[in-house]
Amino acid sequence: MALGVFFIGTIIGKKTYKGAGKGILLGLFLAYLFLVLTITLFYRGTSERYTFARKPFWSYTEYWSGSEFMLVELLLNIIMFSPIGLLMPGLVRKHRYLKCISFPLILTVTIEITQYFTRRGLFQTDDMIHNFLGALLGILLFFVLFEKNRKKNKGVLIFILGYIAVYFLCILALYLFTYRV
Repeated sequence: MALGVFFIGTIIGKKTYKGAGKGILLGLFLAYLFLVLTITLFYRGTSERYTFARKPFWSYTEYWSGSEFMLVELLLNIIMFSPIGLLMPGLVRKHRYLKCISFPLILTVTIEITQYFTRRGLFQTDDMIHNFLGALLGILLFFVLFEKNRKKNKGVLIFILGYIAVYFLCILALYLFTYRV
């Protein structure tokens, strides 16, 4: 199914962007987006009740309490959204930075809300934080690898690095507060 989405995206992309490279990029993006939605929504069964974990960074507390599964889950959430951040900047030009940052945020919030109302998973603020972090790491990787004019992108890079720094400071503060080191 994802292969079909890739081919359709490639065909649409060739016509829309007038080039094979962007067409293949759009095909990859749509196929990956389909896979993310399949993993997070379509593949899951429904539960009997609505589940909501609104406390930010609760998964770290669980991990520090001995649940190694939580570490794997949060790393997978970061990794899962990294390709979205890596592919997005190659697809958009107008208002590029706003779209590259807002799309993954809107997507992860939409997934979590859909999981809650369809009872296909646990609505978690941690998932939104980790997914967005993964997308930002992907965007950062794109700029480091592919952008020629890095001076022009300085504001976006500062935003991404600032978000990552705040993220790690929150984790450190939570750890110190939880264990009173």
